[in-house]
Amino acid sequence: MLKTTLNTINREQLITSKDPLVVAVSGGPDSMVLLDVLMKLTDNRLIVAHLNHQFRGDDARADADFVRAEANKRGLECVVREIDVPSEMERSGMGAQETARSVRYQFLYEVAREHGAMGVAFGHNADDQAETVLMRIIRGTGMYGLTGIPYKRQHEGLLLIRPLLDVSRAEIMEYIETHGVEYVVDRSNLSTKYFRNLTRLEIMPFLEQYNPQLGTSLRQLALIARDENSFLDDCANSFIEQSVKREGSSILLDVRRFVVLGTALQRRVVHLLLKEYRLRQETTYQSIEDVIKLALQIHPSKSLDLSGLRVYREYHNLVFKRESNEDRDGYSYKLAIPSETYIEEIDKKIRIYTSQKRQQAEDGLEIFDFAKIGAEHITVRSRQPGDRLEPLGLDGSTKLKDLFINRKITLAERERQPVIEDGEEILWLPGIRRSRHALVDENTAVYLYIKLI
Repeated sequence: MLKTTLNTINREQLITSKDPLVVAVSGGPDSMVLLDVLMKLTDNRLIVAHLNHQFRGDDARADADFVRAEANKRGLECVVREIDVPSEMERSGMGAQETARSVRYQFLYEVAREHGAMGVAFGHNADDQAETVLMRIIRGTGMYGLTGIPYKRQHEGLLLIRPLLDVSRAEIMEYIETHGVEYVVDRSNLSTKYFRNLTRLEIMPFLEQYNPQLGTSLRQLALIARDENSFLDDCANSFIEQSVKREGSSILLDVRRFVVLGTALQRRVVHLLLKEYRLRQETTYQSIEDVIKLALQIHPSKSLDLSGLRVYREYHNLVFKRESNEDRDGYSYKLAIPSETYIEEIDKKIRIYTSQKRQQAEDGLEIFDFAKIGAEHITVRSRQPGDRLEPLGLDGSTKLKDLFINRKITLAERERQPVIEDGEEILWLPGIRRSRHALVDENTAVYLYIKLI
């Protein structure tokens, strides 16, 4: 099993630096074996991260104590936190598993950023992969869904990796027996009220009566779909580069080029363009087909409304336009520290947090000296008449209007442009310019990070 995992790490390039790595540890067999294996196969500093979702009372607290003790026994740093997920469910209106997943991932991202980690490792195994593909087939899916769980993916500058994805659950239990790895059992995993448990405990065993190699077949399907999906994405992106124009917040697709594509490539192009807008509702098969039908009509007389995104024909172009944002009044949001705030008017998120460690710079992220900030809350707002910025590297101040004109930013883009201030000064125009205020230096003790997502 160690050899299989090492092959996966090397083949998929899961660990490419010596930076710290956060390991998501529930205390169950998969995560405990993952921790043990990573200690043997890597030289990275490992940080154990465990979240108590407060679903299971004393049992959950016992799991947290177990994880903490196991980390201490191995000489590893351990971060354990409790979050009231049931209360978060009531607030958000989401289901138990969806809420728990969202809260858990946010916790892991925070731990990774606090420790300057390269990313987070998860204990998903080969059986999880097969179950995921089958669940998506049952619910209905396209090529994307058939790719299953990815070995790795980037999220906000962090790498999320799954080194055990080629290892079966049986191999994990054999490893536990051989190496004496201790673990805890979450009894909720035996409840079939959750779809994944139902799939694992009842649906998979039933179907394996007809195909004993069902798990292998589903995993092979995921690998085939991954490669073919990547090929389609490359083809579609190449077409988009040549045949799509962007004007402000609108996308213009050249219909004359689009109609000669094969159906599979048409679907993928539309999927990628809709994905750019991050619609409030999931992109469906029908919504993609409706867009294609509109593009193919000789004399189109209607438009489509997809979760606030309007799609219509204009001469030789198919126009994608989020018109619900254009005629709104100005916006202003107070940003608590830390927080992640969705700015509806521009369909973006602002993440803000502090750390005593200096994080590597990246696109969409600005770093400030927290002690030099002039207000308890940072504000993100739309531009206002008379706004001025004191640009970094220049003396004096400049009107925002002049900055926009010099950069040839359209009126529509100006209305969407976020302005971040601390109540006294404009700190940053994301994507355009930052000010010379609150610069970090050798005396900075606490760094303030602001990221536009």
